[in-house]
Amino acid sequence: MMRKKYLNIMLSKFKEGDFLWFPRTTINFARILLSAYTGKMLIGPINVIVAPSWKCNSLCKMCDFRSRGCEDELSTEEFKDIVDQVSRLNCSVFSFFGGEPLLRKDIFELIGYVKSKRILVQVSTNGFLLANKGNAAQLVNAGVDIVTVSLDTMDRETYKKIRGVDRLDDVVQGIKNLVELRDSKNKQLQINANLVILNENIDSIQETIKNIRELGVDVITPYPVHELKTKKNIQGADFNLKLQKLYLNMLNNKEGYYDLSTEFLNHVLGLLQGKTPKIKCFAPYTDLHIDPFGNVYPCIYFMGLEKRAANVRDKSIREIWFSREYQRVRIKLANCTCGIMCHMEPAFVFNKFWFKK
Repeated sequence: MMRKKYLNIMLSKFKEGDFLWFPRTTINFARILLSAYTGKMLIGPINVIVAPSWKCNSLCKMCDFRSRGCEDELSTEEFKDIVDQVSRLNCSVFSFFGGEPLLRKDIFELIGYVKSKRILVQVSTNGFLLANKGNAAQLVNAGVDIVTVSLDTMDRETYKKIRGVDRLDDVVQGIKNLVELRDSKNKQLQINANLVILNENIDSIQETIKNIRELGVDVITPYPVHELKTKKNIQGADFNLKLQKLYLNMLNNKEGYYDLSTEFLNHVLGLLQGKTPKIKCFAPYTDLHIDPFGNVYPCIYFMGLEKRAANVRDKSIREIWFSREYQRVRIKLANCTCGIMCHMEPAFVFNKFWFKK
């Protein structure tokens, strides 16, 4: 079963009249598989994920990104050069995250520049600034395809414990503004909610999902917190037992309004039960992550640990992507068991066609 997030993208492309999107995506899928089988990249990065700044107006207990500083960030022109480079490599999706990407003063200019290359744009945000309807309108009018808002709970006190600030009302209003603007302007905008599961909110996840759905979002994705460089984010044995129970419930409840595949749920359950399911990671074959200083990472997990592979200020993206050094990184990460949802979900699709042991 195709995840709702991807199905929505396909439908929006059809509505825009881009009937070649599906054939192009199918061809890219085949090239990625062939690249993995042959050990030689036959395609550029499909998904480019960029953090334009580590600045943030939140104090999330599980995140250390804002502590990484904001000195010597890539300039507007340097970011546009990155967009030019990945466009020439036929990038399909360009995602902004952070930090809080909307704090960057040139963010709407950067979004517009990516859209001018006919690349799908996704923006991840805490939603605070979208409580201002003018900001929300600017984001919608910029032509963003997907906005993903972080929302882990609908309880004010729990929100403060997790996010470190009393801004739940702003997040809710921001989502409402996006939904209203999308509908009134008849935009093909997908509005998602990401829900990080921790000790503080695991007992109320099902209720939270129901309440978030009532705000009018399209996709809700609940996933467990993961490790960063200075944040191990270990939740303990009781949490693991509760997570097993939650995911088992999700497996048996197909109308839960969450966007997690059966494969992902079973995979995490296996990890929680001490198993090490063998699955080849395709993130280094599809994704390119770039931080505010131009450091390049093969996946979000390595970005979290600050294990960089290169820097765009030293070499072109083409040189980095097709280099022997980067190919060694792909081989090294082949059997990674990090379990991070955003990489595992695509991997399950690719592994249906992966027969090499």
